[in-house]
Amino acid sequence: MNLSEIRDLFVEISGRADLVQTGATLTADQLIREASKELDRRLFGGKTEGRYTVDITAGQILVPIPYCRAIKDVWLYSSTGKTRLSKADSAREMKEYYSEDKNNLTPDTPAVYYPINARHVPEAAVPASFNNAYAFDDVLYDSPAGPLHPTNYQLITASTTLLISWSGKFIIVDSASDIILTVPASSDITGIGINYQIKKVGTGRLTLQLTGSDVINDSSANGTIYCAETTRADMNIVFVGSSIWVGSGSNIWTTT
Repeated sequence: MNLSEIRDLFVEISGRADLVQTGATLTADQLIREASKELDRRLFGGKTEGRYTVDITAGQILVPIPYCRAIKDVWLYSSTGKTRLSKADSAREMKEYYSEDKNNLTPDTPAVYYPINARHVPEAAVPASFNNAYAFDDVLYDSPAGPLHPTNYQLITASTTLLISWSGKFIIVDSASDIILTVPASSDITGIGINYQIKKVGTGRLTLQLTGSDVINDSSANGTIYCAETTRADMNIVFVGSSIWVGSGSNIWTTT
């Protein structure tokens, strides 16, 4: 039977003559084609596994896969061959690979992936935004080789000046020799709240040197606060304005 004959038989059995009229939204031919495809799928062994291929760029961590319902495997193809990626146990594990801004990480060959549902919710509801086709299902994979150590600390092994950009970080001082940390001058600081969490883990004497007319606790202007103990010590300092630094910590600290 040709399509015209099947169409006539379809109308005779269903009574849906409206489906062959000009301007019909849903036509008999569309239904016949879908039924034909379903029969073809049954004839040739049912559903087969789909494949989605995409080129990734350096630093890319998300691969959109529109209309995807399930992911069986993820493979990485390169000029040297192909590698099967491992699936992470959870989204929490994937987040551990990105404990900081990904722009600060060095890209490497992906090794782990995890399927996620990524619904796009614009921060500002602009009408034009809804004209874009956003993916619902995606694969998130790790661009770095693995989790990196956090960078919210600064290791000090020699005398230096504390940088304003180190504010809020742990300053780990590890030395058997005497160390002097020069505190930024208040004249170089805008506002208040600059702070350092200093951890003395070495056996050497640690001295915090103020500059200009700055003081810390009951020190003199341009004074110091130091710990000469060979055991570990903490000192947290914060700038509160008017050339005043306030410090508190553990072990024995002396001001001059």
